Amino acid sequence: MDKWPPVAVVGLGRIGTGIARSLLRGGSQVCVYNRTVSKAAPFLAAGATIARTLGEATRGAEIVVTSLLDDGSLRAVVQGEDGLLESMAADAIHVSTTTCSPGLSDEISLLHASAGQQFLAAPVLGRPHLAHSGELVSLVGGPLDVLDRARLVIEAYSVRIVHVGAPPGTANSLKLAYNFYLASMAELFGEFLTFTEKSGVDHEIAMHMLRGLQDHHPGVAGYLERIGERSFDDAGFEMATGLKDLQLLLAAAVAVRSPLPYGDIVRDRTVSALATGLGEKDWSAFTEISRLNSGLP
Repeated sequence: MDKWPPVAVVGLGRIGTGIARSLLRGGSQVCVYNRTVSKAAPFLAAGATIARTLGEATRGAEIVVTSLLDDGSLRAVVQGEDGLLESMAADAIHVSTTTCSPGLSDEISLLHASAGQQFLAAPVLGRPHLAHSGELVSLVGGPLDVLDRARLVIEAYSVRIVHVGAPPGTANSLKLAYNFYLASMAELFGEFLTFTEKSGVDHEIAMHMLRGLQDHHPGVAGYLERIGERSFDDAGFEMATGLKDLQLLLAAAVAVRSPLPYGDIVRDRTVSALATGLGEKDWSAFTEISRLNSGLP
């Protein structure tokens, strides 16, 4: 594909907004749709078409990029009245960037196939500012020839595309494993810093040692700084969303009979953080439970 196809972006949360803006900046013909209409209004000045209904957004699109919250919202957009199954053209491609359960992606792929449509599970790695700058990493599950058809669109908001293979749900499994890694590192940072503080180690010395140990991945580095500075107010990734992803991860682990005991620990930390009033903070604030359990303020 060497010219821009008509694209619809469905879901204008913080990631979806960045994806839409990256597509417009690249020169794509974009139609946007969001259930809350006010979120779509700013795109008119940027050159996008604003759809009043989901079907209006997707009927003329060759590629539909969805950026939604969870399994329920994704299922509703696909199967609901005037949803993607009803409104997408034959052979159009649905690119789902939603972090959802692997099984749902595989189910949606079959539903699209029965309607003569194509599907790619393409969850992304990165925070909202990377979506705006076109520097997300896209993990793509599905046929390579379908990815090749959608590649120009995905490249508009991605610095890297990783083709995970088939079935599509494998991409969601990899995304959940990635989030598990980040959550595990956040928990370890919190425990490390709590223990060293209780042991009388100078905080800056402890932070210096941790900076030397971490592998310079931007996500890991970002969590370390947040936890070290106890700076959780700018919620790039919210607590409730983190819990949702952990629940998806643990359910997926049960499905493939792969115990993840550390995942249970991080989930319980997240639940405790929500119960103690940290729900509006960045997800990494669950590490404050280590301080609470240790008697630190």
